[in-house]
Amino acid sequence: MILLAHCPDSTGLVAKISNFFASDNLNILKLEEHTERGQFFIRIQSTTPKNISDFSKRFKKLSEEIDMQFSVYSEQEKTKVVLFCSATLPTPLEIILGEISESLPIEIVHIISNHETIKPIAEKFNINFSYVSSEENNLHEQEHIKILENIDYDVICLARYMKIISDDFLQKISNPIINIHHSFLPSFIGGRPYEMAFERGVKLIGATSHFVTKDLDEGPIIAQDVFHIGHGLSLQDMKKEGANIEKKVFSEAIKKFSEHKIIEWKGRTIVFG
Repeated sequence: MILLAHCPDSTGLVAKISNFFASDNLNILKLEEHTERGQFFIRIQSTTPKNISDFSKRFKKLSEEIDMQFSVYSEQEKTKVVLFCSATLPTPLEIILGEISESLPIEIVHIISNHETIKPIAEKFNINFSYVSSEENNLHEQEHIKILENIDYDVICLARYMKIISDDFLQKISNPIINIHHSFLPSFIGGRPYEMAFERGVKLIGATSHFVTKDLDEGPIIAQDVFHIGHGLSLQDMKKEGANIEKKVFSEAIKKFSEHKIIEWKGRTIVFG
């Protein structure tokens, strides 16, 4: 079982929580904590109680005493993922491979795409697939919502989905959404970022995975990484390295989410190891 929680910081919190686990005859296998700006964050991995729902009800009394928000998860339950993607395949394929190899504790319950490129792969691995043509007036999002209403899922993952998510869509979807995009220093806006970066002689490229909010590419960051560029790399080499780092960072973000290691608080994330 995993407990993920946060509350205002005060003396003796770890002792109170640990004593509760002991009184419930649960052995703590791993405990990570963090404090910042007067807020206490904790993740506990423990042996599993006979009934997790009953444990939550008992723990709620303590949480109310210390003003704690908490969630409890079973490690046996895989995170249910809906993948959104477009024509580019490396990133969604990395996530599919992660499920097949069990390096990601997830179940891809549906793939939604505005291209049919990935359809044969979805069919090969018995993943439900929906093709929804993109529309400039966002009518396609209405179709997305109809599909999602009939799916049991935990998170939407935008695996290089090349459409902007509207505010209206975000307001109608309560589940979190995770995105991946390139990160350049300096930033290059538009449809040809690698070409512009190559012309400027960029020496560092990277990728950022974050939760999606109404502010484009400004949601709480989950994972990032960089790759150093030498002058000998061609534009195509740069694009290949960019694709590699994007799928690596995206996979890491989904892994952290599916292992219940992320607490979002005041526009940023606490990400446990």
